[in-house]
Amino acid sequence: FFDDAPPDLLCVGLQEVDMNLQSCVREETAKGQQWLARITEDLHLIGSYQLIESAQLVGLMIMVFGRTEHMPHIRNVDSCLVRVGAIKGMVGNKGGAAVRMLVHCKRVCFIISHFIPHKEHVERRNHNYETIMQEMHFDTLLSPDVDDELDQCMDEQLLREWPQYTLQPPPLGYTCRDVPLGLLQRFDYLFWAGDLNYRIWQIEDAEVKDLISTHQWDKLMLSDQLRQAMDQGLVFAGWVEPRITFAPSYKYDRHSTVYDTSEKQRTPSYTDRCLSYHVPALNNHLTCHFYRRYEYRASDHRPVGAAYSITAFRINVPCTLR
Repeated sequence: FFDDAPPDLLCVGLQEVDMNLQSCVREETAKGQQWLARITEDLHLIGSYQLIESAQLVGLMIMVFGRTEHMPHIRNVDSCLVRVGAIKGMVGNKGGAAVRMLVHCKRVCFIISHFIPHKEHVERRNHNYETIMQEMHFDTLLSPDVDDELDQCMDEQLLREWPQYTLQPPPLGYTCRDVPLGLLQRFDYLFWAGDLNYRIWQIEDAEVKDLISTHQWDKLMLSDQLRQAMDQGLVFAGWVEPRITFAPSYKYDRHSTVYDTSEKQRTPSYTDRCLSYHVPALNNHLTCHFYRRYEYRASDHRPVGAAYSITAFRINVPCTLR
């Protein structure tokens, strides 16, 4: 976390929480609730937090917490699940889970996802992204009981931003309750993290490990499937990933610091990623403070996380949340 204080908002994403056969056709499971209870308990060691919302899609789980002092300013919370797994997406072993909310006068959305694996399935991963973007639907952003002052603030903000999304003028009587825009345009800030499963390819494993040992991260990223797809405009258009300055998070022998020594000997890869998106009007209001991996060895992945600060508004009075 931040060196000087715990974060104001905290989003935790988990992969493969529960992957037995029965769970693949469910959403919430007992194991997911156990993880939620344990993380909630441990958060009290760093501060006073309350759960804003959680959602589970088989092995995929998202939990969003807020510091108690901010809870009165967080409203219109909702979650959404999108399946992209086997049997034409009917099975939830892969997919996306999202939580959205209003924080003061800003629209914020967190997305956690798990894409299809294996090095050769780049196009299918790209399609996973497109499916989640198209099918991630929430209810109306503002409910009727939101106070008039905040409602007016949001309407004025959206009217100012409207020309960025369409050449047509806003319709007569337009308000923020009638936003006919895509996912990216319905929020001020979006954060996407998870096991996106993009791999390092078109390079020999020996060279990959040599680049890792010499910390040549930028050169390693030239062979990264996600970075290549983003450069070509195929996925995550407009999203920003902070510069990577750490070793690939996958795949390790469990409980060790050694990359995969199994028969498959998978190429070390940056499967686990964090990205952000903000509306153009807020170019100077989102800052990434760090992007790092954590040395937790019980999994074959190393956890990855990022810390951001954003500017929210207490009815036109800016405040910074982290």
